[in-house]
Amino acid sequence: MLVDQELSNLSKLELMSRKKANVLKLIDLKYSVFLTGRGGSGKSFLLKKIVNKESDRGGCVVTGSTGIAAANIEGITLHSFAGIGTGTKSAHKLLGIVLSNEQAVQRWKECRLFIVDEISMIGSALFEKLDFVAQGTRQSSQPFGGIQLLLAGDFSQLLPVSKESGEKQKYCFHSPLWKKCLDFSVELTSVYRQNEHALLNLLEDVRNGQISITSCNLLNQLTRELPCHPLDEVRLFPRKEDAAKANDKCFDLLPGETFHFQSQDAGEKSELDKRCSASSYLSLKVNARVVLLKNLDKTLVNGMRGTVIRFNEGYPVIRFDNSRVHIIQPTQFIVENDNRVLGTRTQVPLDLCYGMTIHKSQASSYSFVEVDLNKVFEEGQAYVALSRSETLSGLHVLNFNEKMIKPNECVKQFYKTLNSQEEIEQCFEVLPPNVRETTNLGKVNLAGTIPFKSPACEPDIAILQEVNTQQKMKFNMTDLHAALQWLKQHVVSDKLKEFFKVLKLIPCDNVKDLDPHLINFMIWLIQYFTQQTASAEKTNEIGITILEQKQWGNITAQLHSLLRSNLLLDRWKQCLQFIGMSDVDVDLCGLHRKACIAFTRAMYETYLNIRAKKDKRHICR
Repeated sequence: MLVDQELSNLSKLELMSRKKANVLKLIDLKYSVFLTGRGGSGKSFLLKKIVNKESDRGGCVVTGSTGIAAANIEGITLHSFAGIGTGTKSAHKLLGIVLSNEQAVQRWKECRLFIVDEISMIGSALFEKLDFVAQGTRQSSQPFGGIQLLLAGDFSQLLPVSKESGEKQKYCFHSPLWKKCLDFSVELTSVYRQNEHALLNLLEDVRNGQISITSCNLLNQLTRELPCHPLDEVRLFPRKEDAAKANDKCFDLLPGETFHFQSQDAGEKSELDKRCSASSYLSLKVNARVVLLKNLDKTLVNGMRGTVIRFNEGYPVIRFDNSRVHIIQPTQFIVENDNRVLGTRTQVPLDLCYGMTIHKSQASSYSFVEVDLNKVFEEGQAYVALSRSETLSGLHVLNFNEKMIKPNECVKQFYKTLNSQEEIEQCFEVLPPNVRETTNLGKVNLAGTIPFKSPACEPDIAILQEVNTQQKMKFNMTDLHAALQWLKQHVVSDKLKEFFKVLKLIPCDNVKDLDPHLINFMIWLIQYFTQQTASAEKTNEIGITILEQKQWGNITAQLHSLLRSNLLLDRWKQCLQFIGMSDVDVDLCGLHRKACIAFTRAMYETYLNIRAKKDKRHICR
């Protein structure tokens, strides 16, 4: 296998640990992985290794949640790839926008492995919208349309902020979709960046909210001045008002002529001043340090810093820190709320960057950083601010107070649930390759049909009413033959085939030969699907039972939830116990659950076949 050769080569690298090698193997086996780790653990190194390897195979999309994050891994922004713009519209409208863009649809369809760096900056609502768009464009009800995911980031950061309302959102892992999408979550804990060991230990203490005496003394020592010119420092503040004051103070120290830029506004000015990243009035000089406020292309992205080197016909010419020189002209910013445009502002997409908010600094790093902890008010703010410094010698800390160090407790609890190295290695002995299909669960047109719930609420699992639903849809035992055929054609894992052989499913051609308890489970599933359909059906004026396309989407969504519910798994376990398979190691790497899902999909295809035979039932298109 290709992964074995890759692991042999990587074993020669000093920085590659067993856990990193395990991550590579999981990716090669087509499992979806969340990758996290403290600073200096080699997460970026491993991510680049995976990108280089998978890019050669094709179908690998490398994205970042922000422009800076994308630039750091030589990818594109998540929003650009997805074709969703700012992503503030409803899920249904976003899907409509993407479906009208042939290039965006093609990108989604060709995607095999979807890599997202700095996933912590994506809120649960946007995460669910992306899943909805992926399913719709790929015509598949699998999570993210069957795309393999590699999500990387550190949730010990600030809560994501909605671009639409400016309000805090929930982290991705709060969404019930998180567990459905990801097979393994791995944290890299070993530290290899030994030249900054003191800084890394300090950051780890701040990250956990437990400041040791050593770290406390170190923070008190970092009040000394930095060995650089005052205008070479980046000053980080919790609030933008303080950042603006720092910018004005530093700007006044610059000599030379001042150029002024007044925005052209339309709409509600109060909302523009509150929500638009560009200010209504901008002053610049030659040698002023600025930050870009909008993505211009793949390498000039939101958050990129640079220096004004001259003015050309009244517009600033910037030499960015990646050495690119570009003239910056006014562009339009759109402010929306609840899918309604509140106003537009046309302005030069720049701002001074001597002072910045801690939130704006995420995903960036600086040579010289001054951090004022006096007004820290949010969990994770202190950690984000201190971790922006590249070195201990370039970090200047003001107003340190141990009470200001506030870790996020829900994040700490989440990290306790991650897979250990031992758990992963035990799974490799029996872990089958994860076969991802671009279409499944029957030929169902999902575009614009699956209902979307946000923010990240737990989906309702419909409970089957224990009634004789066969009266609503009568079927013969021979109708269930399609389930056996589906299993024979679609179950490619040897481990799953062995599992089903014990149940006498794979060799069986006659449903009547099956164990009665298994037949009861099959009937229960058919009843479940039938009941969901019956609850949404209507009878028209000529007596024909119809099911609107939107309601068909509701049924499909219910199936999506059922596949990952305890209700289904408990029924399956109960069935196996009656059959006499209670000694099966049901928790071994999820094989029991995978068998249950495969069998339920087979029953769903049978259900579709039965429905197709009913002359007086049809789905409105």
